[in-house]
Amino acid sequence: MHVKRQRITAKSLPFLAVPDCLYICDFRSIGESFQHLIPAMWKYENLLPWIVFSGLVAVNDDFRQRPYLPHDNVRLTIAKKAEDARVAVAKRLDIEADTPVPNSIWTAVPHPDTDRLAEKFSCQLQYRYSDFLLLNNKIFQKRDFGKYTPSWETALSIESLSKHVGDNGVFLKRALGSGGYLVFSMAEISPEELLELWDNTDGKDWYIEKRVDGQAMSVQILSDSEGVTIFGMAKQKILNGKNFQGAWLLDIDDPVNQALLQDIAAILDELHIWKGYSGFSGLDFILGTDGKIHLLEANVRLTALTVPTLLLNESSSRTAFFEEDAQKTTSLEVDNRLTLLDDSYYGLSDTLNFV
Repeated sequence: MHVKRQRITAKSLPFLAVPDCLYICDFRSIGESFQHLIPAMWKYENLLPWIVFSGLVAVNDDFRQRPYLPHDNVRLTIAKKAEDARVAVAKRLDIEADTPVPNSIWTAVPHPDTDRLAEKFSCQLQYRYSDFLLLNNKIFQKRDFGKYTPSWETALSIESLSKHVGDNGVFLKRALGSGGYLVFSMAEISPEELLELWDNTDGKDWYIEKRVDGQAMSVQILSDSEGVTIFGMAKQKILNGKNFQGAWLLDIDDPVNQALLQDIAAILDELHIWKGYSGFSGLDFILGTDGKIHLLEANVRLTALTVPTLLLNESSSRTAFFEEDAQKTTSLEVDNRLTLLDDSYYGLSDTLNFV
């Protein structure tokens, strides 16, 4: 696989400027279940106007409060917020009211309802939910990572897991899920809690992973038929050793980062996850105290760091700090044009403090 490093910007990507395309961002698929009521999902629905340069973009009611659009050739279609935060964007759209009906749909994160919407209107869809489930299965990924991932094994029985209760050197993880919310330290989980987790999931798709100490990091990736491009790298801000809160976006052209990026590129060259996939991804890893790279998981989709990294690459700044769920408004100079980052961009309001 050909691997290169480049500060990609959104406006350099043709697939983000297709006039007859509908663009949807819905993060509800990143959990292991669609049954959880998570109001925070509303905030992710308004990400795409920041990086789409032409076409029809789905947003919710909150985005209409903005006095202007980031890009002039973008049209909006409003997915009105439902009483139930679990209702997908695709279910809340009335694209028949938008003329002409789009010929294609680009989804930041696949969802079964987006699949159904594409089928209903005979639209091309670049990424389907079934493919998403396969590529984002962490057990599938661990097998591909091979020697580059911490020691792990699938959980075959509750008995095999119970022997690790109280062990601070082991994590319990689920094959599907994101953000660290299905990661449990075996030192902090009781036998009763473990049994409840096991029973509630029919004992499916769990694995244990050896703890590795070091700095949590990630690289932002764009893959296509020609190979993989690393367009960003970050040190992650992690809560309680497992939950993502934000990141320090690094300069991939800084000589200080070159050795690490070369090592990451060499590893990517050996992996197969991105074969046949075109789109954004994030690869999470630990830069261990032993100096080695330990791959944890790949999020084969648009991630929380995709848009901030693309905006950073478009700006004159080289580094930034990004934090989710921030409130203060910050402005960013992009190509001599002042782009206002406010609460309609879920976290870049307080977040992108460019330095």
